[in-house]
Amino acid sequence: MMAEAYLRSLALDNTQVISSGTVADEYRQFNAECLPHILAHIEKYGVTKYAKLHPDQLTQARIDSANITICMNQIVADECFQLFSMPTDTIIWDVTDVDEGNRVIKQGDDRYQFVEETYEEIAHNIDELLGEKGVA
Repeated sequence: MMAEAYLRSLALDNTQVISSGTVADEYRQFNAECLPHILAHIEKYGVTKYAKLHPDQLTQARIDSANITICMNQIVADECFQLFSMPTDTIIWDVTDVDEGNRVIKQGDDRYQFVEETYEEIAHNIDELLGEKGVA
């Protein structure tokens, strides 16, 4: 959701942005409860109006129609390659998600303490990708 919101906010010509989750359907209710908190944390970046308000489930058809496919990290990539036929040029970033690596939430912690840090990593990766593609 954050990557899609940021990239849409750039208003690039001839660019359609779609984000999907490998377990979006399974965690639909949980994600719906988290969304207002996440949007509040990224509001200062001016991208909340570009964020969709529901998660979309990743499908093979979405993958097949994409020009560029990105997995946020190796955990996501491994899951995608198990579930789908992924393009050989799939881009795999190193964005640590909540409850992975150094972003583990302990009891009593703010569940949303890593949102801004994660957003900034995603935006940085997008900016680098656009630079590599000669867009930025």
